Amino acid sequence: MKGLVHVYTGDGKGKTTSAIGLTIRALGHNKKVCCVMFGKKKNLYGEYKVLKKMNVTIYNYASQYPFFVEKVNRDKLKLECVKGIKKILNLYNEKIDMIVADEILVCVRDKFLSIKDLKEVIDKKPKGIELILTGRCNKKILNQIKNKVDYISLIKKIKHPYDSRIIAKEAVEY
Repeated sequence: MKGLVHVYTGDGKGKTTSAIGLTIRALGHNKKVCCVMFGKKKNLYGEYKVLKKMNVTIYNYASQYPFFVEKVNRDKLKLECVKGIKKILNLYNEKIDMIVADEILVCVRDKFLSIKDLKEVIDKKPKGIELILTGRCNKKILNQIKNKVDYISLIKKIKHPYDSRIIAKEAVEY
């Protein structure tokens, strides 16, 4: 069966949550899933912890992202992101049913990855692999990949506790 390309983007909460939901669904059907996470601290996020318990292989790149670190070496961060791209391309040679590239779109938006890198990941995807791309990006990026992907879900924020200066809540935001 043909694997499709999913995009979860927007300023609302639920992009990674949607991808993890698909991961759990795939695991329920005995599919092999790998997650390639960009810009997230390894053991901070609850999904990382539970996926590990479910024997999902997780690769983590660019964890020193500006959101977490004040002074970032941009060149080093770009190299880390490119390593993540190479990992995804190498995973295409393995027996995997689904790859989640979490926050990859943020890396493109913030210019740590090029749109060319993103298109390569999409264009080289083998037909049997389901590919999930998450992260906030802009319309320019979406327009450049719209004809290459099968799903685009724009998750829009209507209201969020951040608007009232309520800090991120463990087990809800991370």
